[in-house]
Amino acid sequence: MSAKLNYDQVVELLPAYVLGTLEPDEMLAVDAYLQTDSRLEARLRELEQAAAQLAYAAPHSPLPADAKPQLLARIHADLAQQPAPDSASAHQPVGHVSQPRARLQPVRPDERPARREGWLDGLRRQALGFGALVALLVLGLYVIQLQTRLNAAATQLETTQNAVAAIQLHLGVIASAEQIVRLNGTDTASEVVGNFYITGEEGVIVLKGLTPLPESQTYQLWLVVDGQPISAGLFAAKPNAASVWDVVVSPQMQNFTAVEISMEPAGGSPTLLGPVRVQGSVNQ
Repeated sequence: MSAKLNYDQVVELLPAYVLGTLEPDEMLAVDAYLQTDSRLEARLRELEQAAAQLAYAAPHSPLPADAKPQLLARIHADLAQQPAPDSASAHQPVGHVSQPRARLQPVRPDERPARREGWLDGLRRQALGFGALVALLVLGLYVIQLQTRLNAAATQLETTQNAVAAIQLHLGVIASAEQIVRLNGTDTASEVVGNFYITGEEGVIVLKGLTPLPESQTYQLWLVVDGQPISAGLFAAKPNAASVWDVVVSPQMQNFTAVEISMEPAGGSPTLLGPVRVQGSVNQ
């Protein structure tokens, strides 16, 4: 794999990367990507921790209790098959050439002790146990990935449900509005149009064409009562979309005669400083 990996490819390869089952070039490619992008660091740590925990799930396979006696018996049996040295040849005079000893014949497969088969069976069982551990580890990593995706989907669903609930609330206020105030932009924002819908103490402002402000500024709503502007909240405009704001019309503001939306410093202002970008009149 000579080409560089992208984010989605690395996400798919992470489980195999943690297990060390990738090809060498794939391991190097994933490692190179992780060095330059820290977004997957938390997921990598999570997979490594899962791999470490799943390792304890491997079944314990102790040696047989009679392993040592069996080994000693095998050694004694092999020694017994070797011929004893000839006492006469042990004291032969110097210069005497002894006859070569007959070589030990190798044990044919059908003559090997049956206990060797049991030892091999034990190795096979351990190999199968290791294979089951690897399969369990892969399954565990897959479950972690699936759970992460489910959590993300649940969060997205909750966000969508909250948005739908807010829209339903806005539509309820708009549909049952007892009072509607037409809003228009001033000379510096002539493209802005919208309405202020009021039902009891609940209000919804819908504006189109309002330009977002930098972080150092905010929009502030003022309801004018007896000629005095009273702050009714701070708001932000959305780029390339209609701005919808919830407004609480408290009892002291029920008899307002005008609406003004001004540009104020971030955090708002105790008094209207301006400039006013949007305005409307109850008598309009």
